[in-house]
Amino acid sequence: MLDLSPLFERGFSPDNWTLTRKQKQIVTYILDHPGEVCYISLRELSKRIGCTEVTLLRLFQRLGFGGYSEFKKEYRRCYEVYIYEAAEEDSEIQRVQESNALLLSHICQQERQHLYAYLDAFDLEPVVQAAQIVCLSEFVLAAGRGLSKSMADILSYRLGALGVRAVEANPEQSNLLQNRLNMIDDRSVVILFSFPHYFEEMDAVAKFAASKGARIIVFTDSPAAPIAAFGDPVIYCPATRGSLYNSFATVLEAVNLLVHCIAIERGAGQGVQFEKLEELRREAEYNEYHRAYRSRHEEEEDD
Repeated sequence: MLDLSPLFERGFSPDNWTLTRKQKQIVTYILDHPGEVCYISLRELSKRIGCTEVTLLRLFQRLGFGGYSEFKKEYRRCYEVYIYEAAEEDSEIQRVQESNALLLSHICQQERQHLYAYLDAFDLEPVVQAAQIVCLSEFVLAAGRGLSKSMADILSYRLGALGVRAVEANPEQSNLLQNRLNMIDDRSVVILFSFPHYFEEMDAVAKFAASKGARIIVFTDSPAAPIAAFGDPVIYCPATRGSLYNSFATVLEAVNLLVHCIAIERGAGQGVQFEKLEELRREAEYNEYHRAYRSRHEEEEDD
């Protein structure tokens, strides 16, 4: 911020009641244009403000300056201090931005290394088995708590796009969860996501699903996870610890692989589904065209 306190102390302010209306206008102009006033002549300043040089000199002398040169010198000193400090602040911002860029680059490198290592050692058999189980089921319930809920949301959404009857459930919403659990029977599949910190509610959901005879598929990070005992199959996805947050990149990749396997398993049925969607899209475009045509025709008749 431009610090003009040395000038304000002399009364160089539009709030100075001892100044005339014209003098206040001059002060306001000078305060609003520091970058130009600091470096122009008295004659040029008088032209820009629209007053005489004498009027300007009288103002500066009234405020205790020997003349325009003395005033300009003090004004420029304040302005150049401001410019220097602003440049220092910009440099600091740039240093912070460069530091952040290095940190983000490091995080990206870590993410890439963890994901490549996971995929290199990935066991496809549990994913293929899970896909076959889903394709033979009549209903899929995906559930997770905390960040794991987002994985359940993504999976249920993508299964729905494939024509699978699927919903998600959040153990934190007890009423909705109970309604969804009541939909489970021995023809259902329950897909559970559980990662540190493990939530006991997920174990309770697994126990309930088992009591209904549903098949249970588990996504978790370790055989030591409490929920791993309920899964058949279990798809292991190490949620690696990052600089700020745990990374779920491996979990999302495993979900993507499962969805692709299910799409492949469904085969010709998937093609039929896409054909129906395309037919509906063409029909909607046709109807929209005719609505627009009728609207234009009616407007022309009104004219």
